[in-house]
Amino acid sequence: MKVYRKLTLRDRYQIKIGIDNRERPSKIAVRIERDRSVVSREIATNGEVLWYDPYKAQERSRASFKKGFSKISHNPNLRSYVTQKVKEGWSGTVIAGRWNLDKGKGITAETVYKWLYSGDGAKEKLYEFLPRHKKKREMLIRKNKQNDETKVSIKERPDEINNRQLYGHWEADLVFQIG
Repeated sequence: MKVYRKLTLRDRYQIKIGIDNRERPSKIAVRIERDRSVVSREIATNGEVLWYDPYKAQERSRASFKKGFSKISHNPNLRSYVTQKVKEGWSGTVIAGRWNLDKGKGITAETVYKWLYSGDGAKEKLYEFLPRHKKKREMLIRKNKQNDETKVSIKERPDEINNRQLYGHWEADLVFQIG
């Protein structure tokens, strides 16, 4: 299994040389010892067919890494979609589910809520349109199942259940044979 490593400025400069020489992404990928999809994605994200600036691409990569990456902030179509649906009163779960069904691209409700409560979403006060209108996001607290005091261990069940004398205390597996 190959180890993931980010593209360096040197790698990006090699991509620039390849684009200037009108090489295919697969040939560039062999030269910089990367997968073809990495090179294609880099060109699609940071350049055009005959234009690519390795220095700007490197700076974008650094800026994205420093401040964190938000799919919604970096995708204008997704951003306008989320903004419109939140203003219509949709929840983050419904927005993410409908977007994934319509576009076939993966975002989660967590992505939507993180965006709404930080950065651009918070500046626009979009949380006011959510069904609960909360200014701050509350963290979900889950109980540890093992420490739940209301539960009784299976070792402490009565003997009449262990002996399976009453109807309802039986246990069985069902197996079908086909053919």
